[in-house]
Amino acid sequence: MRKLLQSLALTAGFLIAVPSVVMAQLSGTYTINPNGSGATNYTSYTAALSALSTSGVNGPVVFNVASGTYAEQVTFESYSGVSHVNTITFQSDPSNASSPVLTFAPTSSAIASNFTARFNGAKYIILDGLTIETSGTSYGRIFNIAGTTNQSLTIQNCTLTGYSGSTSSSFAIFYMSAARFDTLTIDNNTITNGSYMGYFYGSSSNMSEQFVFTNNTVTGFMSYGVYTGYVNSGEISHNTIAQSSTSSTFCYGVRLYGLSTNSSPGYWEVHDNDISIPSYGYGMYLYYVYGSASNPNKIYNNAVVFGSGTSYNYGIYMYHPSNLEIFNNTIRTGTAYSSNRPVYASASRRHPVIPLHQSPSKTTSVKHSAL
Repeated sequence: MRKLLQSLALTAGFLIAVPSVVMAQLSGTYTINPNGSGATNYTSYTAALSALSTSGVNGPVVFNVASGTYAEQVTFESYSGVSHVNTITFQSDPSNASSPVLTFAPTSSAIASNFTARFNGAKYIILDGLTIETSGTSYGRIFNIAGTTNQSLTIQNCTLTGYSGSTSSSFAIFYMSAARFDTLTIDNNTITNGSYMGYFYGSSSNMSEQFVFTNNTVTGFMSYGVYTGYVNSGEISHNTIAQSSTSSTFCYGVRLYGLSTNSSPGYWEVHDNDISIPSYGYGMYLYYVYGSASNPNKIYNNAVVFGSGTSYNYGIYMYHPSNLEIFNNTIRTGTAYSSNRPVYASASRRHPVIPLHQSPSKTTSVKHSAL
């Protein structure tokens, strides 16, 4: 009997010990390489993400991704143990001669299916130096943002290439609807094609905070550049935002869509952007973009240039602005269309005092103006 009890005890101890090995939390540097091997290598993004879901982390984690093409659809979520210190980075392996390519061809227009990569309640994720594409021809969003608990997400030094030629939202580079984030940083990327560069639309009852879009080169999109809805604060700066030269579609260069009942306005800066729209529309569209009296929002040092176009041009359009400073912007409307407006304010909460100088070529500099 004693031997039986000892045997059972040993067996129970073994069963308890085994999961502790299998469930060991991740920390340190790993590789993603289909041809690699060893305990610190994963052969796909999917395998690496599965390990994160199963084990979580107890320190910063870096996945060095080998060159090659990864035909995968991936979802980044929140993993046990992540924090502002314990971040999870997926980056091009420093030894790579070329960036690894992540690509996928969606087969459905459903928001939960149409993406190459998705953030779904993700936290403390960094994507660095990767190439991420769509290979879809019927549907082809690259990034989808879902859920209301996304936090501290960074996409930097990446190449994002969308489908060329479509105006359908099914081919947006970034797409978010009724979701939320707290700090989304998109910095120093090369972003090409797509119907929209980015559609970041949240909820009026739970606004997102800190949208940082900086140092990016955006070219070839058909309709919308940077489009935000119910995002309360952020910075859009030092970007080149150029609609496709072949597009004749209505365009927003930058659109900030706020909340008319917002009693806790955040802070926005939009500055040092070069916006080029060959068709027609709005260079910068500011809708209920409220600031505080002590810290007004600022729009400055931007250049907006329209081509010949087919219809109206508005350089900066403001609807119900409040505590907003606009200065040192240069705007050129490119046609003689009767509704062209370098700067236009509609139903202002305060009467704008905007000294303008407009040349015959319709180039307008807006300096030292406050609303």
